[in-house]
Amino acid sequence: MKRLFLSIFLILIFYNVSYASSLSDIKNLFNKNKPPVELFGIKLFEDINKYSKDEIKEFRSLERPYKDRINDTTELLGREVRWLFLDNVEIKNPNFKYYTVYVNKKLEIVGIEGDSDIQGIDQPQICFDKKTKLLELIAEKHVLNIENFKEEIYVSKDGDKGGAIRSVFEFNHDGIDLNYSVSCTFYEEDKKMWAYLFIELSIEELSNDIYKLFYKKSEKSAEQLGFPYFKSDAKGL
Repeated sequence: MKRLFLSIFLILIFYNVSYASSLSDIKNLFNKNKPPVELFGIKLFEDINKYSKDEIKEFRSLERPYKDRINDTTELLGREVRWLFLDNVEIKNPNFKYYTVYVNKKLEIVGIEGDSDIQGIDQPQICFDKKTKLLELIAEKHVLNIENFKEEIYVSKDGDKGGAIRSVFEFNHDGIDLNYSVSCTFYEEDKKMWAYLFIELSIEELSNDIYKLFYKKSEKSAEQLGFPYFKSDAKGL
């Protein structure tokens, strides 16, 4: 009888230890795969001097983003955020040629962006295909449901046939609302459609303000607006 109780006791201890270990593994898995605060080897909220080749001592030494579109009514851009172009990022992605970081007055990075002009005869379709594949890779890498990427449709404020189709994942990190998104922007010139692929990770307020400089959000679908080539990325959107 004592031997039986001892066996049961050892089994229970093994089960409890294994169960606790399993819970720990699951917890670590979720922590590892939560939405990122890093893009191209650059981390949000870190000092820009960690990534810049030249030492930056003053905020005002940086360039104002989109200064040709900034006016006195712009709340965030121009006064509170400036930008810097980087060519020394750790992880270069063949889908992107240009890398930009947005910096606040404390010289902390509040936005990371990669973009590239699309080459080829059918630029909008190529951009859309790249965007779809990137979304699938991002969802797989970070264990995210691709249907949780909200699709946003924008039309140009300049009155041309341009616009943007953006798939964005919204999340909160330490009380700060962030956006992680992949988008195709396009415009028509000389009866030809030009397209650009963007990937962005930034504070939500900054991301929204940037899009407001160029676009108006539309409640209509890409098909309803007559945007050529484009379809919805996620089901139900």
